[in-house]
Amino acid sequence: MDRSTITVQLRRLEERGLVVRTPDPDDGRVVLLTAGAAGERVRAAVVEHGAQAGQSVMTGWTATDRRRFAALFDSSTAGMDPAPPRR
Repeated sequence: MDRSTITVQLRRLEERGLVVRTPDPDDGRVVLLTAGAAGERVRAAVVEHGAQAGQSVMTGWTATDRRRFAALFDSSTAGMDPAPPRR
């Protein structure tokens, strides 16, 4: 994406309270993004929806099946990094 496109999109997210833009204290050229209040509400709604979807899928599963799934899920996501490395 072009920087100008990202800037416009970011401004829209900021206006809606979805993200908060702050300067990086270590590098003035860098802008740090965090979730704003509205962004946190959206995140919570997505998490809740995912939990409800998971519960409906697992209806009728035994405790053993749930534990087995949890173990497989943990091992399949163990190598995922939640945040990209900083340059």
